[in-house]
Amino acid sequence: MDMDETLSRNELARAIATTTSLDQVETFSREVCGYSEIDYERNKAAWLKEQPPTELNPKAVLAELDHFEASARSRGVTHTTFRHITEALHLNGNQRQDLRELLLNSRPEQYDAPLWRITTTSEQQPSSRVQAPAALRSAGRASRLRSARRSCLRPAPRALRRRAPTCG
Repeated sequence: MDMDETLSRNELARAIATTTSLDQVETFSREVCGYSEIDYERNKAAWLKEQPPTELNPKAVLAELDHFEASARSRGVTHTTFRHITEALHLNGNQRQDLRELLLNSRPEQYDAPLWRITTTSEQQPSSRVQAPAALRSAGRASRLRSARRSCLRPAPRALRRRAPTCG
């Protein structure tokens, strides 16, 4: 599809074609689509900071990471960000660096700078993986079900959702 065809099919693209600032793009996005991706990202960052900090329990975190990776792998995802892992494990955004250090120290082979590589099925070694306690498994089940319905690289916590995109 060439640029002219893209512009003829996409109202937002036509609206922002002559903009000169990000603020203008945001304004048009809100007018045309009813939301702005930048607003979404701001809200998500605020939501992450509002999450109550919890102590990182390495066994529990790695067990939840295994569940997260299994779900991501089932959708064909090969890589993700540390930010997304922080969100998926329902950790406070301020814990991202601690989580990153834990993952790099425990599974350095999965670091594919600057991303985290999701292991393939053949790389899984069940005997070396930690099983999460039953309470943690059941608590994480609902979040995994929600996560399975979303893109691995774009979670949308209910508190942050506005309305469905209408851009074409």
